[in-house]
Amino acid sequence: MLRLKRTLTALSVAAALGVASSAYAQDTGTLRIQVTDSQGNPVPNATVSVNAPDTLASRTAETDEEGYVRLGGLQPSRQYQVEVVEEGYSDFETGNIRVSSGQTFELNYALTREGGDMETIQVTGAAMSTIDTTSSSTGTSVTLDMTESLPTARSFQDYLQLAPSTKPSLDGNPSSKSGVNYSDIGGEYGSSSDNVYYLDGVDVTDNQTGTFGANINSEIIQEQRILTGGIPAEYAGGQGLVTRVITKSGGNEWSGSVNYYFQNDSLVADNENLSQNSFDTFDTAVTLGGPIIEDELWFFGSYQIKEREEDVTDPVTDSKLRTITDEQDLGFFKLTWQPTANDRFVASWFNDPREISGSDDPRTLNNRDRAQEQGGDNYKIEYSRYWDNFILTLKAASHEGEVSSLAADNSTSNDVAYRTGGGFEPTNADTDKGGYGVNSTNFRNKDEYQATLEYFLDTYDMGTHEFKVGFIYTVNENIQDSRVTGDGAQYTSIGARDSGTTMDEYLSGGDWVGEISLSADDLDRLIDSMVSSEDASLYVSRYDSNGDGTISPEEVRNGVVFDSTNGNPTGDVNVYRYNEIQTAQVEMETKGKTVFAQDTWTIDQWTVNAGLRAETWQHYSSKGDEIADFSWEVAPRFSVVYDIDGKSKVWGFVGRYYDPIRTNMTDFAGNLTGPVRHEQVFLEDRWLTYRVRGGEQVQDAFFAPSTKTPYTDEILLGYATNIADNMSVEVTYTDRTTKDILEDYDLGLYNEQLEGTDFHLPLSYFGYEENPGSN
Repeated sequence: MLRLKRTLTALSVAAALGVASSAYAQDTGTLRIQVTDSQGNPVPNATVSVNAPDTLASRTAETDEEGYVRLGGLQPSRQYQVEVVEEGYSDFETGNIRVSSGQTFELNYALTREGGDMETIQVTGAAMSTIDTTSSSTGTSVTLDMTESLPTARSFQDYLQLAPSTKPSLDGNPSSKSGVNYSDIGGEYGSSSDNVYYLDGVDVTDNQTGTFGANINSEIIQEQRILTGGIPAEYAGGQGLVTRVITKSGGNEWSGSVNYYFQNDSLVADNENLSQNSFDTFDTAVTLGGPIIEDELWFFGSYQIKEREEDVTDPVTDSKLRTITDEQDLGFFKLTWQPTANDRFVASWFNDPREISGSDDPRTLNNRDRAQEQGGDNYKIEYSRYWDNFILTLKAASHEGEVSSLAADNSTSNDVAYRTGGGFEPTNADTDKGGYGVNSTNFRNKDEYQATLEYFLDTYDMGTHEFKVGFIYTVNENIQDSRVTGDGAQYTSIGARDSGTTMDEYLSGGDWVGEISLSADDLDRLIDSMVSSEDASLYVSRYDSNGDGTISPEEVRNGVVFDSTNGNPTGDVNVYRYNEIQTAQVEMETKGKTVFAQDTWTIDQWTVNAGLRAETWQHYSSKGDEIADFSWEVAPRFSVVYDIDGKSKVWGFVGRYYDPIRTNMTDFAGNLTGPVRHEQVFLEDRWLTYRVRGGEQVQDAFFAPSTKTPYTDEILLGYATNIADNMSVEVTYTDRTTKDILEDYDLGLYNEQLEGTDFHLPLSYFGYEENPGSN
């Protein structure tokens, strides 16, 4: 039973000295330029052009009556050239102007009359500024030249720690700010699982875990935006952080790179405790981009190979257990076609197949080791149309994420238990025999379709407005297929030295080492199966010790003796097995619709951003039936920013972020088909099936009607000032409260067994009038 209960409150104060400030993330940035004469009077109708050799963006426009021009849709770069031309004035050119995704930088240039000395005055938003004085978002921008100068690992996940106010997270996202989606019956909260990841415009967030679901070659990153707070309505999530990787696109100039990194155990100090440990790793990549048709069609591609070979050593005996390999190929190709100055088509593909041969945990036995296969193909097609003050963007994206586990040893699995005593202490090798027992394939895929319309309005006396509206349709798939290895069954046995053990001795549990698969709760099912089977007369004659024609649990406890090794895969004594009768693939889905609208209004030194984001999600079982409908939820987001002097700002933000329930819960409540497996006990000379699992089932786990989508409310206050080129100081105060956290309840326990206690929960607490038939 899934029900919402818990509330978390997080309060934080962060101070950061960073190389980038914050703004809402989108793939392009904006320059707002004012052109004046040497006395500060506006120069209208001046032609302003910007371009960069490492991007495809090139924009030209004329200044208005106030001398202003706004040039949007610029790809991130630090190499923009600005040229200003106006009759009667000396031509002006300058370079190394910075544009960052989602940010607006303001520049002011003063021209002199022809024949005079040319003068440049940089008033606000300097070329190397790190502050967007119109934005309330917090975070950072990461570029390749920055990461190459810092001691950090070479992946976009590792770059997350560079954002102020983030913290490392174990067993979840590598770094995050906060966020929790789910709590189990025991009351324990999970690790950070609320980040949102975009790679080249593709949402690659794992729909089951909320962590990253894909990898790319870091050499292709043009810029990575990391947002940690104050996130506007166009973006989902926000409880953890939002990161958006913008990739290179090529240009009119040919460019490329080749690199090779390697390391092995001969380059590091010897490990005196684990002398058998050795490793060898290398990472090589090639990139190439350039024009197919100059000024019209460009490409950029990359291929990277990453391999690591490592010995796993027993820490007790200092002996080598196995050698594991980790092999990963990262491919990328992007094609950009700009048939007119106002139309652009982009098609991109990247993949990240990875094979890990085994575990580096020395406690894992070689026969119980598992290999992993991960990754998949990702595609994006995007069309953008620019005209007047409008930008229309249409996008379709597809993400494939495999997370599969394959047994290193495909022999039949057998967990063997032993009674201790007489100085016998079984080892892991004694209890864990045969292979891992199952090969599992899991694909966590996502298809997304998006339409966005942006409109810029300059009202002159009442400032400027940047309107943005959008619609997103998302389909998440969770596809599972598992196959039992060996003879198709997983066994739980007892050692040959314990042959002759009775059912009562087996269930007593106290002095057993190893797995025990039966409990007293199974006895009634076992008896029902005995008397309804075609061998009922055999079982009654054998176990009905008092001759009343029935079999009681006590008679089973005393009458059943485990002493047969017939057909046992490792020659041990048969007790229990999980026998796969039929295999089948299982597929669950969630489908979501999102609409958002926001307006960024700038007047004088004030900027106000007001937006709404509404989402609705439906969950579908493996039968295709709808099992949960989360109706429209609206998340308001509002911020006010004051530009103090063109290089400093103060701001405040208040907003809500929803975190939709993921497909792990769809699997919990909606896995209603799939493989058929029989639970069996060995009686006399045969296996008796006492429970059938899998196949088509009646739903018995539910999203309670009172379940809601978890959300986080955020209040954020901040101050930032630019103190030098590429350097700013930022201080923020953040208050976050997370509510309606999804929690797992045992309805039979809380509604029935605890009745009359302080822990009793009525059916109305879950939104029911009568028991839905769930345990």
